[in-house]
Amino acid sequence: MTKVKLLLGLLSLVFICQSCENEIEFSADNSAILDIVEDKSKMIVSYNSLPSHLMGQVEASFLPIEAVIISKSKHGIEIELSSGHNLYFTPEGESLNDTISVLLGRGKCLEGNEMVQIDKPIYDYIKLHYENVRILRARRNISQRSIGILLSNNIVVKFSLDGKFESECNVSKIDRNKILDLKETHLAPLNQIPIIDDCIEDQIERFHSRLKRAFQRKNKTIFVLLENNIKLVFDDQCKMIYDSSK
Repeated sequence: MTKVKLLLGLLSLVFICQSCENEIEFSADNSAILDIVEDKSKMIVSYNSLPSHLMGQVEASFLPIEAVIISKSKHGIEIELSSGHNLYFTPEGESLNDTISVLLGRGKCLEGNEMVQIDKPIYDYIKLHYENVRILRARRNISQRSIGILLSNNIVVKFSLDGKFESECNVSKIDRNKILDLKETHLAPLNQIPIIDDCIEDQIERFHSRLKRAFQRKNKTIFVLLENNIKLVFDDQCKMIYDSSK
């Protein structure tokens, strides 16, 4: 079958936020979240367009949950996770909401493995039914037997594995009352580990790279960054649960 090759950006973000003790109410006048949500001019952007300090923090805090759709507005940043949740940040990268009270987004429609090419029937269907759009990302979800395609008009279209159209991704409309209940927060502080356990050190030897830094998260998982930029995550039983080289 003829293949149409596409250059698709990769996103590899995931993260954990820490709730504040007191709720902070956001009104329609002063809520940065509402401004971001309702900004019709916000653009889908790549992972590399995030503030550099935010990129490092979210990788260390959230992998293996991925941030699959990033939108940028003059008011701030919206990140849609593979869990289906939305996170909001100021333009400088400060968190505006916690991960307990979040809004559902399209991120879950792009679960699965990144694709760098799609079958021609899918390409032809999109060209016929969606005018003046570009394909930004594509992912294949084997367990759900589906393919998700993110278009430049902010729509996610789902196809079967054999290329038949299934649906546009259903996204719940933003409930303004839910936004009023969100709490202000910041990314959880990471506890840097000067010495890692032998069981972790034994497992990273096969990557032929030295340890650059390691952090323990609030949920006791361990994030490891190697000098060759490979990122690993281990659970509290020393089992590797994420490997960015795969």
